[in-house]
Amino acid sequence: MNTIFYIFKKLVLLLLFFSANISTLQGDESNWQKEYRNKLEKAGYTSKEIDELVEKEIHKKKGTGEDPLPKEVQIVVDQVEENIQDEIDDLTKYFEKSIEQTISDFILVQKNLLRSVTTKNINEALDSALLIRKYIEEYQRRTLKSLFTQKKSTRTPPVEIENIIKTFDKKMDAKKNEHSTNFDKIKTRSIDKLKDVQKKVVREGNLEKALAIKKVIEIYEDVSFVSYILLPKEGLEKNNSAKTKSSKKENSDISDHLKNILKNKELTLEKIADITILDLIEHRLTDDDIKGLTKHLKSIKTLLIGKNKGITDKVLSYIKDIPTLETLGLRNTNVTGKGIIMQLKDTNIKTLNLSKNINAQDVEKIKKMLPECKVRLK
Repeated sequence: MNTIFYIFKKLVLLLLFFSANISTLQGDESNWQKEYRNKLEKAGYTSKEIDELVEKEIHKKKGTGEDPLPKEVQIVVDQVEENIQDEIDDLTKYFEKSIEQTISDFILVQKNLLRSVTTKNINEALDSALLIRKYIEEYQRRTLKSLFTQKKSTRTPPVEIENIIKTFDKKMDAKKNEHSTNFDKIKTRSIDKLKDVQKKVVREGNLEKALAIKKVIEIYEDVSFVSYILLPKEGLEKNNSAKTKSSKKENSDISDHLKNILKNKELTLEKIADITILDLIEHRLTDDDIKGLTKHLKSIKTLLIGKNKGITDKVLSYIKDIPTLETLGLRNTNVTGKGIIMQLKDTNIKTLNLSKNINAQDVEKIKKMLPECKVRLK
């Protein structure tokens, strides 16, 4: 799900291509190049490697006709990305808990049904138990997307689980409506902000930028929460077709445990390279799991790995080399304040989510070491 907004963002960028200033890619270094160089330098890349990576990025932007969004619009887009992702994360967690509870209720009914079997009702009870098992298997396969695509079954369920199914459907319908309403509010606020920016650039006489913003507004006006959830993950990214597919060698550094987690999130190594947010909270991960993952996170801005007791200070030595990382979630792990001080000094991290049990003196040192970073304790 994390790749969806990236695709949406790519669509916005493609609509903005006519306002791209290609001269910034050919003449003096533009701001984005300087910022990119600084991040790579802080990450420990050599001058030669930095030149190659910057040249590759320039070539990519030339080939796609892309140019970074106007700063004012980029701020709005980034905020929308964060807010909508929060909505999707909340709905996903609610859905997963509801599915888990519903399956548990099915199993309990099935057990009680089999316990009460008599010689008179054994055939009927077995038929009902087998049918309940089919419902259990069906709900185990369900995903968040299925809430919006799967038609409600016309089959009549066993009377023993009928109310359980009705309760699940009612709860999920209410939750979908709640998040759809929140989405509309986010969209309306964003459009209002974009219109304010548009008025400003019109007054400045920048017609090209005003028309570009108009295209962004039109996209926001057309998108809905359902279409956002169901937006194809492939098809809009023809410009990325030249990217090489993950080989067996590239895949070998990912642990089997992490592969299964990523598979459940519908993420491949190709998609991971483009996502900006990755939530790996409470997945029984270790330092080694993250070690194999970090080199594939080419665009990541937010990495959440809290509630994993196998995560220690060692993981910071891998994370510090991600030049794009801005938000890092480490709550309820075994990472210490001292580890953060030693490893994250030269990073661009702007937000750190930590547990309250981090030593208070270490927290103060972290704040001084990273003056632009918000340290959130919970």
